[in-house]
Amino acid sequence: MRLVGITDEELSRGTLMKPVGCEACGGTGYRGRRAIFELMTMNSEIRDLAFNRSGISKLRSAAIRGGMRSLVEDGKIKILKGDTTPSEIANFAQIEGYSPSEISHG
Repeated sequence: MRLVGITDEELSRGTLMKPVGCEACGGTGYRGRRAIFELMTMNSEIRDLAFNRSGISKLRSAAIRGGMRSLVEDGKIKILKGDTTPSEIANFAQIEGYSPSEISHG
């Protein structure tokens, strides 16, 4: 589970789901949508970085320091609640180097 940042301890407290498929979902194991979010709240540090045309990595670091949760972090929470699977988060959060065969559902 290291691919989406889930520790063994977190995994022991969460619910890991696996797509099974049925008629209602067309055999995919997924029905409906569950969004993952990354919301940056403006603060003085971010405003200054933006006005100074700082690079995206500096803006992102400042946003995370200011409390922003990344797509992967939000996805991790939803994985552990049993709302989605690691492969869906890895796919939609565009985790670098992701390969579907690397994700196991336990």
